[in-house]
Amino acid sequence: MVWKPLCNGCHGNSKDSPNCFCGLIPTANGVRKTGLWQKTQEIVRGLGPNPSMDLRDSTETPAGLTNLGATCYANSILQCLYMNTAFRSGIFSLEPDVLKKHPVLDQLARLFAQLHSSKMAFIDSAPFIKALELDNGVQQDSHEFLTLFLSLLEQSLSHSKVLGARTIVQHLFRGGVSHVTRCSSCGKDSGASSKMEDFYELELNIKGLNNLEESLNDYFSEEALDGENQYFCESCQKRVDASRCIKLRSLPSVVNFQLKRYVFLPKTTTKKKISSTFSFPGQLDLGKRLSSPSPGYTYDLAAILIHKGTAANSGHYVAHIKDESNGQWWEFDDETVSKLGLHPFGEKPAKSSNKDDQKSQGIPTAGSVTNSNKNGHQEAASSCNAEQMFSSTDAYMLMYKCTSKDGNATENNKIMEINNDSLPHHFLDEINELNASYVKSCEEYQSKKDSCLAHITERRQEVKSLLMEAPANPEDCSYFWISTEWLRQWADNITPPSSIDNVSIQCEHGKVPASKVTSMKRLSAVAWEKLFSKYGGGPTLNSDYFCIECLKDRAKNAVSADVYRDRKASLKKSCRSSACW
Repeated sequence: MVWKPLCNGCHGNSKDSPNCFCGLIPTANGVRKTGLWQKTQEIVRGLGPNPSMDLRDSTETPAGLTNLGATCYANSILQCLYMNTAFRSGIFSLEPDVLKKHPVLDQLARLFAQLHSSKMAFIDSAPFIKALELDNGVQQDSHEFLTLFLSLLEQSLSHSKVLGARTIVQHLFRGGVSHVTRCSSCGKDSGASSKMEDFYELELNIKGLNNLEESLNDYFSEEALDGENQYFCESCQKRVDASRCIKLRSLPSVVNFQLKRYVFLPKTTTKKKISSTFSFPGQLDLGKRLSSPSPGYTYDLAAILIHKGTAANSGHYVAHIKDESNGQWWEFDDETVSKLGLHPFGEKPAKSSNKDDQKSQGIPTAGSVTNSNKNGHQEAASSCNAEQMFSSTDAYMLMYKCTSKDGNATENNKIMEINNDSLPHHFLDEINELNASYVKSCEEYQSKKDSCLAHITERRQEVKSLLMEAPANPEDCSYFWISTEWLRQWADNITPPSSIDNVSIQCEHGKVPASKVTSMKRLSAVAWEKLFSKYGGGPTLNSDYFCIECLKDRAKNAVSADVYRDRKASLKKSCRSSACW
């Protein structure tokens, strides 16, 4: 076998030729599933997740929040609160000693601080969820969460001595209504009609209604009390016909409209989602809705909470929120934050067209043209003014923020605005430490990746170079034997064996038996010297290490086998002869 010619281009490595080095590495541009010759991206993936992939573009780009299982409802509400600069400033102005006494406030402030200045693209919400003692595996209603959370915040913030922070919830979100009952006979209101009740959101019916205007008309509409439902009038001292309605007494800076998308089904005792299209304006005049109408209460659409899915107790919440500083809309989907542009659903409003064309195409002609998109949302542009209309089948809560006619904050907002929206001093060190730790982990990963790729490149080049010099010419008398198995591991592993191991191809006499020729390769002197000088080990088995003793033993065994066959044939012949007698 030593005299077999050198081969080139075999499909695999031939055991029958000690001069065949084919198949030890893949062909050009070839790859393997594991080891040194697998795809580079697979090798990089083996290093673990790249922390740089979670790097925030800049603090101008909002950060997301981790979903701990079923906490999307909380994440959406938290982002709506954080993106309200007045509320955020109020939380940042809280005294450190107040934060220490109220764990929920403390974790909220820390969460806001990280959303504000962290270098990471998304923030771990686990500490905050733990402080609230929420079950992160149970989906909750975002509206109920907001109501309970604002109530908790109102109680906790009352301990602050900072005026802007202590009453931030009331000033931003609390309005007033009264339930007025009026006698149809004497025209007098009931005694309870003058009592004003606080509200933090208005719950609006949408079943059978097309838009926000119709829902507000329904909310403030009069209810007739007659027949069996007659009202007992204290002035008339008898049961009389009357009317009942809700009167809007005062408006907060931020009005939350809760759209009642779920209806209770008595037969199944379950809730069903109303998925009809509902329209709402980009700008809303609520001054005309006050019991004493007043100008200057113009509200701009600030956020849309969206519920995706058909079931009431499952699905997924995302929030579309407008950045107050530049009018840019963002979609907050847990860890992922996407830029939508200057429109809440990422589309420009459609251009108005001729009303006659609209009629012929079955398009509504109430001053608007609508365009549907794949997310079940629509946009509409008024054909008679600049007001924009938007529609959605999944909008669950609408947030409107009050602005004056020139777009500046109202006086109520000015009271709450805290000039400095920068990070509080008591959080600076903590955030800087977190950022430094994150940057360090990014640098360490990059260094590990660069080192790994450099090692891979160096190893591949080493293997290719040595295998090109490995074959020894058949007529060359100066060569060395090396274990095929060791050579295969050396050529295929990212981390090569520490030293050459030729023990497996040695015989008991310490030399190379002819029987092992299928398990070893003839290596040129140049290639052996390179391997041996770098890896050491051995033993060194050169061309003079043929084992004559093993060859003699093999010859004796062959002769013994021939003698045995001859004697066996002779004995068989003798037995047959004996049987004949």
